[in-house]
Amino acid sequence: MKGLNSMRNKIISISVFVLICGQFTIHCLSKDFRKSQTQDAILEKDSATREKLKKVSRILNEGNSYFQKGNFEKSLEKANIAINTYPTAPGYYLAGVSEYKLGKNREALISLKKGTDIDSENEQILLTLGIIYTAEGKNEDAIEVYGKLESLQVKDRYNYSFKKAVILKNLGKFEQSYETLKKIPVKEFAFPAQLNMQLGDAAVQLKKYEEAEVYFEEARKMIQNYYLQKNPLP
Repeated sequence: MKGLNSMRNKIISISVFVLICGQFTIHCLSKDFRKSQTQDAILEKDSATREKLKKVSRILNEGNSYFQKGNFEKSLEKANIAINTYPTAPGYYLAGVSEYKLGKNREALISLKKGTDIDSENEQILLTLGIIYTAEGKNEDAIEVYGKLESLQVKDRYNYSFKKAVILKNLGKFEQSYETLKKIPVKEFAFPAQLNMQLGDAAVQLKKYEEAEVYFEEARKMIQNYYLQKNPLP
């Protein structure tokens, strides 16, 4: 047990370095805008609605541009204009994420939830809800959201599984956390060293010390290889 703790402590400092370099921030909100999704729905509506949706699409694209420039007041203004013209999930997303950036978490949650009423599987909306719930300490809500995201079979589903597992571990739900982490394919996950570290921590809490030692050793090797790739020997 002493040797296990020693190994774990030795790689924690390197792990912090990897986190700083790796920047485990999925979907940076200020840069991850997709062109207004309202265009996809335009063909399915009557002529009057199509005209409104075209207008909404233009307004939201303007709002997205303001958002990316950091002008969140203006992007929120555009979002509200778009919503008043015709309510859409992308409109509520822009409103919610702008409110979040302005520190208006309560208003952001209201806007984002209205967005899910229109599109319950909107990845951007669900991700932002998860981020806000986590920031607000509403961990059970965050777990539910990340569980929904991982069930969508989207590209980043393993990232969402990882986030859910970390929250579960922080809540002391070690068995659930451990089982969730074990389902993440190491070769398909962007941060395999961090995955092994979390698996090791969860295994220790479950008194699975031999398994923990294997995970910590794998993490150590991965971190060492990463460091050598970034800092090759002369």
